[in-house]
Amino acid sequence: MEGGRDFSTDVLIQILQRLTPIPRRRLRLVCRHWRDAIDDAYAGDREARNRAAKPLFLSYINNAGHCTARAYVVDDLADGSFRGVWNSGAVPHHGGIGIIGTCNGILCLSENLNPGGAVTLVNPATDETLAVPPLPYFSRQPRYGTGIHRWHELYSFMYLHMTGHYKIVHIPCYLDRTCEFDTVQVFTLGEASWMDVPVPRSSCDIGGGLVSISSVLYWVTKSTEKVMSFDLEDERVTNINSLPVPAGSGYSCRLTVLRGALGVDIRVRSPTLEKIEVWILEGRREEYSWSRRYNVQVHEVQQELAQPHFAHGEYVLTQGSSDRHNCILYGHKLSDPSRLQCSDVRISKKKQGTVLGNAEGYLHHMRTFSYIETAEPLFIYSSGERRNT
Repeated sequence: MEGGRDFSTDVLIQILQRLTPIPRRRLRLVCRHWRDAIDDAYAGDREARNRAAKPLFLSYINNAGHCTARAYVVDDLADGSFRGVWNSGAVPHHGGIGIIGTCNGILCLSENLNPGGAVTLVNPATDETLAVPPLPYFSRQPRYGTGIHRWHELYSFMYLHMTGHYKIVHIPCYLDRTCEFDTVQVFTLGEASWMDVPVPRSSCDIGGGLVSISSVLYWVTKSTEKVMSFDLEDERVTNINSLPVPAGSGYSCRLTVLRGALGVDIRVRSPTLEKIEVWILEGRREEYSWSRRYNVQVHEVQQELAQPHFAHGEYVLTQGSSDRHNCILYGHKLSDPSRLQCSDVRISKKKQGTVLGNAEGYLHHMRTFSYIETAEPLFIYSSGERRNT
């Protein structure tokens, strides 16, 4: 079939309508004609899927030396109804289980007991699980002052729309004095092993967050506090911009995701009032600039922005805790979510927001993501060989 044009676009679309979205994504790779036809025909589907995305949060609790991780989905932001979609069962407590990210209904998790973390993919809708090959051995281990391993914070899970490949990226900074690296590890789902990708020497402050948007991974450098990016499409590292406000005494900065764009939340703490500013990165390469989008004030209650995805539809999500073994997800509806100017959110004892989720767990391990339930299969990647379309 030369150029994929042995039959008309209308006939092609009629054939594609008999397929589920998953093989349609792979058929985009056949040729430019097929890609353009699928993109034009199903642009509305993608918009509908984005609108149908729901908040997912993961919590875990320990009991008698073991911990259990649970993932929940908020079905209705208006009334706060939520349901459990996945349960890890009991695992050794040291480090527990952390969620790396979600793509097309697949959860990427890390069991943090062993060096490097044991990365596993789970689709709650199909009840499939797929173990990822371990990282090559490292002599040093990242540890926090408490000695708890947090390997999941060194990974990112991404889906490349242009190729239809899932990739997991590991940033090998080990929370030592330098936090520097000149190689990142990349695993393509369906292959047998990780690949080392050389990059210009950089550093990473894990406390500043590690977030991915589309095919690009972002992090904050150590000390210099610049935002760096790694584009998986061309395997290039770019210095994006300095933070809008450099981190300093009394306040902190952390990367976040705001409706498909890179953001940073800047927190200023005081005994009675916490102020949070959320800035979004706008513009194109070499012309980036920060624009402030949210002013959040928290008074007399213990709440903070959910991370890394805090905005869903008309709501801003925050997380808090009623005690040290309980975590709560709150929703705060915006009066005008479509406005382009800065929005104000006020949180207090009288205005704590709608409880969207209330689960056993430790607040500092709670993470939120955007989730769409799909029947995306995992078994096709278990052979260690990538399937080409």
